[in-house]
Amino acid sequence: MESSIEEQLRDKEAVQAENAAQQALILQHEAEMRAVVEKTQELKQNHQGAAAVLLQRYKQLRGQVSRYNKALEAVISQQQQGPHGVTVVSGVQLPVDVGTGKVQ
Repeated sequence: MESSIEEQLRDKEAVQAENAAQQALILQHEAEMRAVVEKTQELKQNHQGAAAVLLQRYKQLRGQVSRYNKALEAVISQQQQGPHGVTVVSGVQLPVDVGTGKVQ
């Protein structure tokens, strides 16, 4: 009978040790999940910030292209045919630096 009690105590201790190990593993996994969630939120915020900057730059470039196109249309509408079929543009300056190609 005594060996049965000792055996049951050993089984109980083994179960308690296994439960403690499982609880520690659960706590470790929860900590890892919190770290993953925090990193995911950080990456989302960084992405949103980068996307906003990129969108703002895109809008600026679209504005520059629009202004350039309007100036180009104005030049084209003021063109005259000179002698020998040469197109003459009088008194109109495009908002672009010919050397660099940058829109002013």
